[in-house]
Amino acid sequence: MDSDLSNNLNFHNPLDVLEEIINIKQWQCSRANDDELIAEIESRNCIYRLYFVWSQQIKAVSLTITFDLKIPESMRGPIYEILSLINENLWMGHFDVTSKTGIPAYRN
Repeated sequence: MDSDLSNNLNFHNPLDVLEEIINIKQWQCSRANDDELIAEIESRNCIYRLYFVWSQQIKAVSLTITFDLKIPESMRGPIYEILSLINENLWMGHFDVTSKTGIPAYRN
């Protein structure tokens, strides 16, 4: 792979590496600040939004992925049950539906 990424492995912030990968893929992205990176990936059916947050204090990156679907309040009970069954089989991360907006998300 011939890219700046393969030639420059001296990153101080892991979001710099992620931003470089996202740029190579030619996906849209923006930095709210040094510790936050937001990317959008268009698919045939929806737009995925990837939110990366770097915590220097605990040396960890949080990832949240959402897509442009809103779960109606009347369906949230059954969806919560399904997500709980899915989540008990995941090794890392979890799926949820935000209580304020009803938007499904994966968090890790």
